[in-house]
Amino acid sequence: ELRDIFINFFERRDHKFIPSSKVYTPEDPSLLFVNAGMNQFKPVLLGEQKKKSLFTNVRRAVNSQKCIRAGGKHNDLNDVGHDLTHHTFFEMLGSWSFGDYFKEDACKMAWLLLTEVLNLSPDRLYVTYFNGCPLNNLKPDYDTREIWKSIGVNHNRILPFGSTDNFWEMGETGPCGPCTEIHYDRIGNRHVPEQVNKSLSDVVEIWNIVFMQFNKVSISQLEPLNVCHVDSGMGLERITAVMQQKQSNYDTDLFVPILSAIEEISKVGPYKGRVGEEDTNGIDAAYRMISDHIRMLTVAISDGIYPGPKGRELILRKVLRRAVLAGIEKLQTPRPFLYTLLPTVVESLGCAFPEVELKQDEVMEVIKESEMAFYRTLDRGDLIVRKTIKNLAGNEFPPEVAHKLRLQNGYPLNRMLLFLSQEKLNFNMMAVDSFKKQSSEKNLNKKSFSFLDNEEDRSSLIHSFLKQKFKPTVCVNSAKRLGDHQFTIAPVSAKLCGIVNDEELNLLKGNVENLFLLLDKTNLSQPFHGKFSNIGTIYLHGRAFPVVNVINLDGWFLHEITTTDLNVDFLQLCSGNLVTVEQNEEYELTLIRTHSAKQMLKDTCRKII
Repeated sequence: ELRDIFINFFERRDHKFIPSSKVYTPEDPSLLFVNAGMNQFKPVLLGEQKKKSLFTNVRRAVNSQKCIRAGGKHNDLNDVGHDLTHHTFFEMLGSWSFGDYFKEDACKMAWLLLTEVLNLSPDRLYVTYFNGCPLNNLKPDYDTREIWKSIGVNHNRILPFGSTDNFWEMGETGPCGPCTEIHYDRIGNRHVPEQVNKSLSDVVEIWNIVFMQFNKVSISQLEPLNVCHVDSGMGLERITAVMQQKQSNYDTDLFVPILSAIEEISKVGPYKGRVGEEDTNGIDAAYRMISDHIRMLTVAISDGIYPGPKGRELILRKVLRRAVLAGIEKLQTPRPFLYTLLPTVVESLGCAFPEVELKQDEVMEVIKESEMAFYRTLDRGDLIVRKTIKNLAGNEFPPEVAHKLRLQNGYPLNRMLLFLSQEKLNFNMMAVDSFKKQSSEKNLNKKSFSFLDNEEDRSSLIHSFLKQKFKPTVCVNSAKRLGDHQFTIAPVSAKLCGIVNDEELNLLKGNVENLFLLLDKTNLSQPFHGKFSNIGTIYLHGRAFPVVNVINLDGWFLHEITTTDLNVDFLQLCSGNLVTVEQNEEYELTLIRTHSAKQMLKDTCRKII
């Protein structure tokens, strides 16, 4: 309802409704995610829009933009769950003027909507303005101060602030300018200007109006824009809490259904809204973290981002793993659990963003598969920690083991510390950091690889090495149609080119549990979106090696095999020999049927729409 009120208010004032963009912009490498409503309008603000575009001849606009702040300049990830206001995903209700009206009209419309349409008391509102920045030779924005006075805002509720609070920048470069903010006092019947911009939940910012006057070229260089613009934004989650008279965003109807769904699978009792020291076991923080993260994951994956090894995909994987750990460690949720929350999220967001509802099944599949992969990582790490503790001579956990678990296996350090505290063992974090530094220096001259929690530079290093030594893997489609609704999947004969483990390529000794086999061709190829790998088996000299994952490094396919009794020397001697690659027929046919059904559904939807 609030979303509709906002959009209708500005539409009646000649603003054109513009649908939300996706939460990432491939054409803008400066941004990991869309972090504000103005991102899709950046070409307009810089005067670089194409002659025939969605924004041609648009002078005023309004929309509700999907935003993610979990990386880059605007990063709220570490705050989520620990307070009552921050989110990784949120909706930004926004209105724009592209060279049309400027400061006075923008302030008047915002005040009118808040005080006369939403009926918020002016005695609970404070406004701020930019107080200047000598470093960039920027003068105070006294024009805005005088505008607020002319509207009728009491002078002791008009407050000056510096660049940190009242100069808005989209990123390290790009459109920017001074802003004026509107803050709301949840308690009322008092005068507390000292609490504005103090990160207190009682006085919160609800609206930010940015006056786009500059283009930031570098950290100290601002260039005036040829035409000035207005970008105003109001977070839906915060204004919803205000209108529903809730102290927390998580107590609104945007989050309560999700929290209720989590309660149904939790074994530690209901959500109680505790924060800080009152939340002694971190249970309520875990509730908030999961409810926030599942919204972010749902929107991001439905927009085509998938958990992966680098960039925004890596952030998505971290968010998913944070939510999973919060569930299994704090709330005692079952395995897997996160994907089961999707229907509740879709019910809340689907009406505003149809793509969320259309891709619900696909998003559930991606989250479930990512969950299961992380559980395998946790189980392997738990086993190593327990074995190390069992064989420990002293009372200090070896820092080299901790370093390898964290850096190479992607095993959460906090989880390992839980084991150590239970056993009353010591742990030297400085020694672990020292190993990390030594490893970084060593990697400058040595190719060391890991796949379980990959970083972008490591993937590039592996890819570069494989490119020099081997030809790309040839992908073979071995599924053949026999007739209507009938398929057969033939095995493929391939050559074993090389072996990769957590340490070296083709320099392996001893017994290990995880290897990655490089073949010259395969029928276990990874789909384009990187969501799943076809699962199968590799046969070599009568021995069967189950394939649990396939990693595609730009055409070089690495097949992960897991075994507890594999002697690496055996495979090393067999390098260059022929192997047989066999798909799991039931698994592959399920994927074929699912893909066909989705394609039929999409075609039908296109015809109807």
